[in-house]
Amino acid sequence: MAFANQLDFVIYLTEEGLQLYDGTPAPKILSLTEDVFLYQEIKDKIKLEKLLRDFFTPLQVAKKQAVLVISARLSYIKVISKPPVTEEVKREFLSTVPINPLQIYFLQLKINLGYALLAVNKEYTDSIRQVFEALGGRIRYAVPQALFGNIGQSGNLTPDDQRLITGKEHLLSYGNFLSENVRTAAPLSETFTPIQRPLVPAETWMDKVGSLLPGNAGANLGEPAQPATPGLSRQPGDASAHKTAGGSSAAKSKKRLVLMIGGMVVLVACWVIIIKIIF
Repeated sequence: MAFANQLDFVIYLTEEGLQLYDGTPAPKILSLTEDVFLYQEIKDKIKLEKLLRDFFTPLQVAKKQAVLVISARLSYIKVISKPPVTEEVKREFLSTVPINPLQIYFLQLKINLGYALLAVNKEYTDSIRQVFEALGGRIRYAVPQALFGNIGQSGNLTPDDQRLITGKEHLLSYGNFLSENVRTAAPLSETFTPIQRPLVPAETWMDKVGSLLPGNAGANLGEPAQPATPGLSRQPGDASAHKTAGGSSAAKSKKRLVLMIGGMVVLVACWVIIIKIIF
């Protein structure tokens, strides 16, 4: 086994294709052209499956186990800060996802800000899983990238990222799209048709969720909710976050300035009195 929890591979799904990590320095890469996969849509399923077979076969994946990590750019997220999360709220979120509702994996996670509603492309995820398992391997988990904080910032997974992912079994189980308690969007799809525009998933996902607990990688979504670090519970650039983070130091600086000015006024008054007494 190359990693913890009896995992042999970490397979990172991106807009450009797949990156497979097996413990060696460089990942194995499968690039997908626009005629195969584009804008969350499989354009040629037969060609995709052939490319996947040709990619996995030389790696001898039989009896090997893997985790699929779905990048932020392939994920859609809505943070609900004020529960409850009603069926109507879920339908409204899913209506903004430009994927056929019958081909969406849908997950609701408890986070520090409340709840996160998450959707990914089921057809794309299942296609990779089916080819891998047809060759004798097993995909044990399919999880969102942001479950582990701000990993993959350079466009690939560092050795530390890989160890973090494979070492957090409870997070893998908690955010696993392949678990029995995860449902598709189909039961919610009868009353809406998905609109044809992207939701800009990366910024929404990483900024609002990935920075909830800075310095506490892996706790952002999977750990039990904890009080977020003061001033850092919102996305970078949020005015209210800066106000919270900088309010204390600004108040102290202002207080020091007032005390300094007051001291100077008292000192000048004392010198005036002394001069009057002398002259």
